[in-house]
Amino acid sequence: MRLIGLAVVLALGLALAPLAAAGAQPVGKVWRIGWLGISDSSSLEALVAGLRERGYVEGQNIVIDRRYSEGREEQLPGYAAELVQMKVDGPDMLRRAAAYVDKILKGAKPADLPVDINLTTAKALGLTIPQSILGRADQVIE
Repeated sequence: MRLIGLAVVLALGLALAPLAAAGAQPVGKVWRIGWLGISDSSSLEALVAGLRERGYVEGQNIVIDRRYSEGREEQLPGYAAELVQMKVDGPDMLRRAAAYVDKILKGAKPADLPVDINLTTAKALGLTIPQSILGRADQVIE
């Protein structure tokens, strides 16, 4: 269960990078992101609230395609594949995230996967990455 949570966080971070990098929302652009979860969660509501604070309103300028396994973890790989095939924004990042999720769900240790940290995106999201994490990254993009 913990690995799935990590995989979802990883995928979400990569999926939202285009929104953060864009800064303010482009006029007329409707962003589409995918959400994969075991069940409804407060995490998604927190995400929606955070997006709303930045001017993104679901149904107006952002669409969130949700997939929940309702506790049946064996369904997650199929749902992940379904979301990857949808036309979401940032497809290259999502494909990379999906590859990580696939490896984790197939038994790879998250610590063995390469980690790239984009400090520009982190700053745009208002995140401060601790030096201890930056030191473990395979690549730090500034």
